[in-house]
Amino acid sequence: MLVTVAMFALGLVVAAVAPTANAALAAGLVVLFGTGAVGGMFGPMARLPEPVVRVGEALPFGAAVRALGDAWAGAGAHPASLVSLAVCAVVCVLLAVRFFRWT
Repeated sequence: MLVTVAMFALGLVVAAVAPTANAALAAGLVVLFGTGAVGGMFGPMARLPEPVVRVGEALPFGAAVRALGDAWAGAGAHPASLVSLAVCAVVCVLLAVRFFRWT
């Protein structure tokens, strides 16, 4: 559930700052594939340089991969992943509220 909220909040930020629907689509894909690339979407994060791994684990996609991977393996979710997802959700919702335009 927390993964869904964090990723949805990230999408809200994209929608809030994009000037048009087409721009939001393009920006959303860049954000998704960007966070996915450093978060383990295209291969194991162990193959990435250490600084990139640290950034990827802090972003919502990487935190989700880590939390869900731990749950799949039967271990408890890593607290840093849950904190990262919660912080991302709160910060992104606040940014979306700040920058959203009704016009």
